Amino acid sequence: MVDVFPPEATDQIRVQLSGSLVAVFSQTLCRRQNPSEGQFGRVMAQEILINTPATANLIREGKTAQLYSQIQTGGEQGMQTLEKALANLVLNGDVSRAEAMGKASKPGELQRLIGEI
Repeated sequence: MVDVFPPEATDQIRVQLSGSLVAVFSQTLCRRQNPSEGQFGRVMAQEILINTPATANLIREGKTAQLYSQIQTGGEQGMQTLEKALANLVLNGDVSRAEAMGKASKPGELQRLIGEI
């Protein structure tokens, strides 16, 4: 998002964004696994980033590549990776592994979570 501004303005934009952002929600819809059991339609998997002081600092410093690990460790603040949400759907029997793998940004991480939980 910061890249759409002129290079000389990016530092100021990052400061403004880090101060005004509350949260970021990203979602994808997955096909339910068991339509024969009356479970039709789709179910949502959601990635959640909350703007904590640590998150704001990463944004301000332009370290956006580290935001994923911030989400991974921010469960107590209500954060959740897409892979964690997908793993929960698979383990609850709502979504097939194949469907979840097709939606995952990091399939290796999803596989690890499915095997671990």
